[in-house]
Amino acid sequence: DLRDLDKSPVPGLGVCCPDESNPFVLHCNVLINDGPYRGIMIHLILHIPEDYPLTGPAGNIAPGLEFDSSYHLHIHTDHSPGYSLSTALLQIITFFADPDFGYQPSAESIARLRTMVKNFTCKTCSHTFAKSNPSIVHYTEEQSNKRPVKEETISNEEEERLKSERAHLQLQRELMEKLTCGVTKQNAIEDKICVGYPLLITRDRRGRLWSEIILELISYDAYVAEIQRSGGEKLDFYENMKFRSVTGADYNHWLPLYINADHFRKGQAIIQNSISVIHNGTANGSARYDFTPSMALSVLTTLMNKSAVRLFNGQIHLDRLHGHSPPIVVEKFQNRLRAIKAIDKYSIFIDAIQLTDTIKSPNDMIDLIKRSVHVSNKQGYTNIVSNG
Repeated sequence: DLRDLDKSPVPGLGVCCPDESNPFVLHCNVLINDGPYRGIMIHLILHIPEDYPLTGPAGNIAPGLEFDSSYHLHIHTDHSPGYSLSTALLQIITFFADPDFGYQPSAESIARLRTMVKNFTCKTCSHTFAKSNPSIVHYTEEQSNKRPVKEETISNEEEERLKSERAHLQLQRELMEKLTCGVTKQNAIEDKICVGYPLLITRDRRGRLWSEIILELISYDAYVAEIQRSGGEKLDFYENMKFRSVTGADYNHWLPLYINADHFRKGQAIIQNSISVIHNGTANGSARYDFTPSMALSVLTTLMNKSAVRLFNGQIHLDRLHGHSPPIVVEKFQNRLRAIKAIDKYSIFIDAIQLTDTIKSPNDMIDLIKRSVHVSNKQGYTNIVSNG
């Protein structure tokens, strides 16, 4: 979080660690940009728990600043592991911009608060209103820094090279965003982590297992941290335990995602173990529960089918760039599905999905999936990032 704030400062926010020997105590400044307290800077102390971000930070207004304690514990009562320091602090700014007291603070009380803030000095980090520590980017500075860049005349070859570089960087940014763990904020490109999907697996009264995939990425480390936080010692199937995903969904298992051959090799043992546990409903070490390829066929096809249905119904949040599936896309998908369901001859069905050869190997299935994705992208149903 601190690295991200350093790379991309958020206007109105500042975070620092005044004592490097104690990285779990941070000092923060939030500058209120609207409402009756506009222009007032609040100095906060954040206490980061050892299992952050699974548990949210605890915060208090710096000693020496008076406040109404009736609101102090209720600014932010809920937490998601997807929250970062900046999102939590932005909610505090939002609260002070529109505190919803039920009455209008008097001009005298606001003036008294401004005077107190301007005269305040933090005994730990020496912060003052005149010399804020940590420093913040004011809301007007971000706009003033966006100055027009003078264009230079370049050759066609140089223009093509720059265009190719920009396209490559754009692809890298998209991949980093799409392959980022919502909990740790690490990504599979820079940090070489193993990422996958949370799963909610339940057992019905007849003992059958039912799996539901939550389409948001978390890392293996984040999943293990949840297990350890709950008191578990090994990667097992936790039927009686539920964890909370970034978007607030319940899950109790995790399945690695195939990204490329290198990512697969590093996580192959984890992938096979996860599929075996999902298929058998146990992590018992018995040889009869060892992974077999048929388990992958059973588990993955079921999950793919359920994910496709949710996607086609517009029930899945794709990412920050594209949001939920647009209604027109959902409608086109559903019309196409209805047309396919109306086909009563297998030969016509094969022609409809453009499958000219029978599936004889895993590579045949992969080729079919690739063609399906290509057609889906071309017709505007989906927008899958490719490395082309």
